[in-house]
Amino acid sequence: MKLEELNKEYDKLQIKYGTKELNSIYNGGCTENPDICFVFMNPTAKIIASEKSWLGIKAPWIGIKNIWDLFYNLNLVDEKIYQEIKNKKRNEWTPLFAEKVYEDVKKHKYSLCPSLCVMEL
Repeated sequence: MKLEELNKEYDKLQIKYGTKELNSIYNGGCTENPDICFVFMNPTAKIIASEKSWLGIKAPWIGIKNIWDLFYNLNLVDEKIYQEIKNKKRNEWTPLFAEKVYEDVKKHKYSLCPSLCVMEL
């Protein structure tokens, strides 16, 4: 299955199980042969990327701080990006900053995937 097809499945699951006022959250990070793929519950309602008004990437953990502590402690995010994440409030994340964060994720060769996709697929 290609990522574009998987994203359509995310959309179906969002309609079936999610809040209608929010958009699907897709995978993010390294999309070709990642060394690690993290699959865990994603608090969609708290992620700024799920809002209809968000024009950036629809990746997990955008606007959330605590999960990046884990990635930092595993040496999976650069110090500079980590400090920027820790200093930003949820509503201060911009599409450009989200791209910057996920470029760092790609550089570290891992992927983030919401668990909802795994439950049904």
